[in-house]
Amino acid sequence: MMSITAATRLFAAGAAVAVLAVAVAPASAAAAAGSAWKAADLGSLTGGCCSSAAGINDRGDVVGESSTGTVWDPSHAVLWRHGRVIDLGAPGGGNSYATAINDAGVVVGHSDGLGATRWFNGRATALGTLGGGYTIATAVNNRGEIVGFSEVPGGMQHAFLWRAGIMSDLGAPSGGYTRALGINDVGQVVGESSSDGMNSVPVLWDRGVMRVLDSRSGRALDVNNHGDVVGQYSAGFLEAFLWQHGRITILALPAEPAPTPTFIVSAINDRGQVAGAGRAHAAIWQDGVFTTLPDLAGGSSGTGINERGQIAGYAYTAQGGSGNPTAVLWTH
Repeated sequence: MMSITAATRLFAAGAAVAVLAVAVAPASAAAAAGSAWKAADLGSLTGGCCSSAAGINDRGDVVGESSTGTVWDPSHAVLWRHGRVIDLGAPGGGNSYATAINDAGVVVGHSDGLGATRWFNGRATALGTLGGGYTIATAVNNRGEIVGFSEVPGGMQHAFLWRAGIMSDLGAPSGGYTRALGINDVGQVVGESSSDGMNSVPVLWDRGVMRVLDSRSGRALDVNNHGDVVGQYSAGFLEAFLWQHGRITILALPAEPAPTPTFIVSAINDRGQVAGAGRAHAAIWQDGVFTTLPDLAGGSSGTGINERGQIAGYAYTAQGGSGNPTAVLWTH
């Protein structure tokens, strides 16, 4: 679905911890990048350095950010559509970046001038705050509901749900924080919750009630319309996980039994395809099979996936993960 990912600046009281059955996904050998997948450089506003894609809708529209000049110049939120790079602007000046887009073309993200921002039909709108300073919109569904997080008075961050012009606080444990990072078309929201202001656990909000998915430190990053959740643990071996109906599957890379440094997940679609990166290369996981996607020159990462299986992300323009990043669309 449509959520903030590792490619962008991604940098509760009374909730019951679910009883979990944990399994390790039976991974087959990762397929070598082959002719079945093609990587297209989406370019930038200047035709040079630098750009990164964060989200994609089912029409194939891609959003992210692009430098407006050199690597030292401000970045603007951009939309890639039909071969064009469209500057969404930075209202109020400074930087802006887009994190997600829905099928109607509503784009969300952050701008220095407005905070959490919604772009539609060429117009940028501030979503408001929960009484503090920094805000960011991280995901939008096809009902136009937007999630993200905002500082509250005192400086802590609370997850929010924005619907029809109203920003609602999803709450946080006393002394802690919450961040909403993904939403599906049913209105289920995923993210993270911290009770001590430092360590967080993956959570899901369903009809306003927060559920802790696991007691291990980590965050939930995306949720599809079946309620399947992908996320990443933030301690130990940084394992990726798939949560389905109370059961957690560890997404271990082929030939690397968990726990090991593993797949870095970003997004999941309704077909159960998971986009991300493994061993510094963009990859897709489905039914226990990892497929490595082709690079442009250096390393790469998939950051968003649509229902057609198209993957947005970024790749480096030189060997060894060096050089400048550029936005990429992978198609099959």
